[in-house]
Amino acid sequence: MISLGQILGRAIIALWRRRLPVLGLTSAWLVLDGLMLGALSGHDPTLWLGLPLELVQFIYSDALLAGLLQILLLLPIEYLHDLIRAVLVVLLLWTLLAPLPGGRRRVSDLALPILLVLVFEIAWTTALFPIDHGLLHLAVGAESAGTIDAATMAYALQSVKIVLFAGYALAMSRFCFAYPNAVLRRGLLLERSWHETRGLSTRLFLLLLLIPVPFVVLRTLLTMALFQYEFTMETRHLLQLSMELLNSLQEVPTAVLSLAVIAVAYVAVTGHAAAAIPGGARSPQQLAEAFE
Repeated sequence: MISLGQILGRAIIALWRRRLPVLGLTSAWLVLDGLMLGALSGHDPTLWLGLPLELVQFIYSDALLAGLLQILLLLPIEYLHDLIRAVLVVLLLWTLLAPLPGGRRRVSDLALPILLVLVFEIAWTTALFPIDHGLLHLAVGAESAGTIDAATMAYALQSVKIVLFAGYALAMSRFCFAYPNAVLRRGLLLERSWHETRGLSTRLFLLLLLIPVPFVVLRTLLTMALFQYEFTMETRHLLQLSMELLNSLQEVPTAVLSLAVIAVAYVAVTGHAAAAIPGGARSPQQLAEAFE
């Protein structure tokens, strides 16, 4: 059975073999993610409704009501974010799992995979976003009320985020083959993914946990450098925008490498012929090319 180090090594080799399209997709992902987060940065979603000031003040007088309203307003934005992610996830895996370097594939072949991946992403967002955002809102409210101090709030939020991410990684280690199955137009096949990842789930879980670490360190260093500058009230929006862009700089490369790891594990288990991934089976066309 393939080891943890082999999975990671083959994932990096696969990305290198497809470096030009991967670089293009990663750049597009960073730009779209950054533009979307930047457009929302510093804007209160309750103001989008154009409600009277008195009503907004009433809403914010109740932390639970304000949190619920913000979740309802932000969820559609998160779903739009999921659509962007679904398109780029499918394109990236389409590139890595292609059986032939020059194989013919039609753009219309992407419609169903994008829809399937979008449904999968929306399911995760619907489950996790209300918890994440709701806890953040409650913690900010508690700090404003003087119930907890800023340091305790930051520590509590980070702890919750780590627990949520660990839970997500644990579930994804069993259901991650839904992505390549969708890209190959086989459906999500969640039950099949659960069974096929049984022997790899621990390694996949550890990789999905460890892959973000260097990008988190990089974001932390850049954030520390950013706070060396003094921001005034007039330039505070630039700080918020910069923080969102740094988040994208962490999340997008993490997603790209994680998807490559999933593709490698999928090839190792199913024997799918993918030209970019070392150690995978060869298609009849590839074998014929090797003897020409």
